Amino acid sequence: MPHFLVHQIAVDGLIRVGDRTPGARRSGALTTAKSDHRPPDAIQVPTYMGELVRFVTYALLMKNGFRVSADDGRLLNPAAVFCADRER
Repeated sequence: MPHFLVHQIAVDGLIRVGDRTPGARRSGALTTAKSDHRPPDAIQVPTYMGELVRFVTYALLMKNGFRVSADDGRLLNPAAVFCADRER
């Protein structure tokens, strides 16, 4: 499944609050109010989404007991991903 469809599936049936094109890839720059964060350029988003989907798939396999080695040979500790203290 193309990764850009993930958003369409996630928002299916929800009440729209500002997003007129759910699931569509953005084509321009974004800004965030009251933050120094700068979102990546639109052209980088498909690559980053692909990396995210591959990582989550890998992490879920590890969490469910599969011994999976990433391309770089690392093994992931699922607790570090799924049980991390995000506030800290």
